[in-house]
Amino acid sequence: MTLDAWLIFLPAAFLMAVAPGPSNVLVASHSVRFGLTPALLAVAGRIVTFAGMILITALGLGAILAASEVAFAVIKWLGVVYLAWLGIQTWMAKPTAAAQAPVVTAVGLKAMMRREAMVAIGNPKAILIFTAAFPQFIDPARDYDAQMWVIGATFLVLEWFAAFIYGSAAAWFRRAAPSLKAAVIANRLTGAAFCLGAVGLAFARKD
Repeated sequence: MTLDAWLIFLPAAFLMAVAPGPSNVLVASHSVRFGLTPALLAVAGRIVTFAGMILITALGLGAILAASEVAFAVIKWLGVVYLAWLGIQTWMAKPTAAAQAPVVTAVGLKAMMRREAMVAIGNPKAILIFTAAFPQFIDPARDYDAQMWVIGATFLVLEWFAAFIYGSAAAWFRRAAPSLKAAVIANRLTGAAFCLGAVGLAFARKD
């Protein structure tokens, strides 16, 4: 991969990572409810999941999954159900003032990571993005594996950076509006965003 190709890929990948979506809503929700540091640590669940998807793409299985109507439908509807459940759970979550944010234990952090992973897995569009977008930046005259390593690593770093942006914005909101009323509003907004994400995913098409 040439430097010129990488410099073109960089802003494109950043736009993909920073685009509003269930994963970025989730890190914002975690940041509001539990604090910025636990929220960013939990993003490891998303990063590991996306790394697996990128590996699948590199092995050539991504194209098979992307072409499968059945696989797309199964993943999509599992994602719809999970996002709807997450939305209802977030909407009904007991609000806490910013100064009273619960201490996140190791068990709690694992649960947050699991939610990050599940939201990432439940989005079939992710594997389509990796399968459709990544190959456009591959130079067939150069080593394929090395280029996929560079592209994959770059995207994962940008994905974490996007999570940092959303998590930091949510943390700033909680500091600026630390009341219980603000916490209720934050829960309602993120819960509604998850439900809207479920509706959007329900109408998503493979092509």
